Amino acid sequence: MNYLNNPPKNLLPLFLMDILQRKTDEDHRLNQEEIIRILEEEYQMKASRKTIRRTFEYLTDLNIGIQHEVTKKNTPQLERNEQSGKMEKVLDKDGKPVMMEIENWDNYYLIRDFEKSEIRLLIDSLLFSRLMPKKQCIDLAEKLAALAGPSFDRNAKYIHSLQGSEITNPETMLNVEILNEAISNKKWVAFYYKGYEADKKLHPRSRLPEDQNKCTALPLQLLLMDGCYYLICINRFRSGYGRWNYQMEYMTDMEILDQPPADYDKTKIPERVFNVDLGQYIKDNHPFYGRKATQVKMLTDRSMVDEVLHELGSDLTITQQENGPNIVTGKVNRFVLMRFAKLHAPHVKVLEPEDIVEYMQRWAQRVSKEYGISGEKTKPCLYDHDSETEETEET
Repeated sequence: MNYLNNPPKNLLPLFLMDILQRKTDEDHRLNQEEIIRILEEEYQMKASRKTIRRTFEYLTDLNIGIQHEVTKKNTPQLERNEQSGKMEKVLDKDGKPVMMEIENWDNYYLIRDFEKSEIRLLIDSLLFSRLMPKKQCIDLAEKLAALAGPSFDRNAKYIHSLQGSEITNPETMLNVEILNEAISNKKWVAFYYKGYEADKKLHPRSRLPEDQNKCTALPLQLLLMDGCYYLICINRFRSGYGRWNYQMEYMTDMEILDQPPADYDKTKIPERVFNVDLGQYIKDNHPFYGRKATQVKMLTDRSMVDEVLHELGSDLTITQQENGPNIVTGKVNRFVLMRFAKLHAPHVKVLEPEDIVEYMQRWAQRVSKEYGISGEKTKPCLYDHDSETEETEET
């Protein structure tokens, strides 16, 4: 049966809910005349005001977020004339119509589960990440915008993604689905872990035969950090099985395995490995760089408190000196520390641990040599307040 040409009356509640979902919110309400017109134009269904009112009464009793305005008005009381069969006004002894007060329902709208500011936050978080290709991001952003109602749609037209390339793995969201299922059912997965090359395409990381290039892992948790998705899992090493991280942007051809690897023995792995406290895990590890956090000490420009807290975490201790740079101490992932020191050089000087100090010295010497400035004397920026002032004025 073609319901579009001759829709049955029992579909009216669905049609009304669809209209409210697409066309209403607190700032956009529909009266009964508008609803009747939309039903005829878009659903080829005719309905009286009385039928619409009765249907909305049923829907409102379900507490699904339908709101309306109630106005009261006086109207003549009617009764059926037994002889003519018609409805006629009831008259009092003076021949005047007997009036009765009735409630009129109108200006219907649907309460949204999300505030417009919450939807905007979700959309911005999505568009400014590298989770999916640009087209998928925009498609998902439009779905999120629809949750906020028509008043948000006008603003959604001005949302743009800053992504400048299309090298994001198109399988990422499919991988999320597969991994969620695997985690729920405690199943192992197999996948290829690839890397980008100069052609901006994913390629195998080794020259092993394809069947030997596939990784297997037992998924534990998914983690979104720094705009990237990571998989925390149980993986196999030469010394046995332990916890590991994979960046999901590089994972392809994922599938759920019916059985774990033949040599896998859960009893030989400490129970703590399976129980991931994400808060503590992020403090102790960086999912991309790996390695545990280490105790560090460094000097930073006094103006770099924001950068330290945002990039290294709020658990660090910052000691301000009256005439000199800040002293920063605490636990930081080793690779994150080196990245931070390189990014903000020469406004950061690592003092501890010694091996990172030596690494930064070798790095600085190599950079100086590459730029042909080896041996030249420069003022230490951590103490050069004049250069700092000049830099601020230029900005």
